[in-house]
Amino acid sequence: MATYHDAAFGCGDGGSGDDEQEEHVMQGMGDKGKGGRRKRHNITMEELRQLFPLPRSQAAAMLQMSDNCLKRWCRKLGISRWPYRKIASLDALSQALAAEDNTENEALLQAVAQERAKVLQCPDAPLDDDLLLVRSSTYKDRHVRAGAGRGRSTARRPGAGRGRAGRGAG
Repeated sequence: MATYHDAAFGCGDGGSGDDEQEEHVMQGMGDKGKGGRRKRHNITMEELRQLFPLPRSQAAAMLQMSDNCLKRWCRKLGISRWPYRKIASLDALSQALAAEDNTENEALLQAVAQERAKVLQCPDAPLDDDLLLVRSSTYKDRHVRAGAGRGRSTARRPGAGRGRAGRGAG
């Protein structure tokens, strides 16, 4: 039976070549219902993929299970961390690149779209190093502009950050 694990990133079809991975249904785990009996949940990887753009708590609520139950299912399916933040970061990067008027951004937008598709397919796959650099520089630019727009200064005020030693005695 094909599993969701691959030697590289914990993803893939296990080399079987069939779509057994997509049809893999997990049963038996669930929150306790009335009378202490466990509810049965059937979750496919495809159902989880549709919920990746949501925070884990919202996804769990949509599946009518607790956060911890969803985490257990994810671990069984080979997902070590819920990919919402990674996808949200890629979406924010895509929006920032689309807002700029730059011809180089077309290639970056395609790379971001491919990376987002890769994360949806395999949530544990690491992001491309080049995109990490672009993401961090875009994030920094956005926050520098936001700080400058609010009249903030990068200079420290006198006595800041020294705790009690910077204050007067008494």
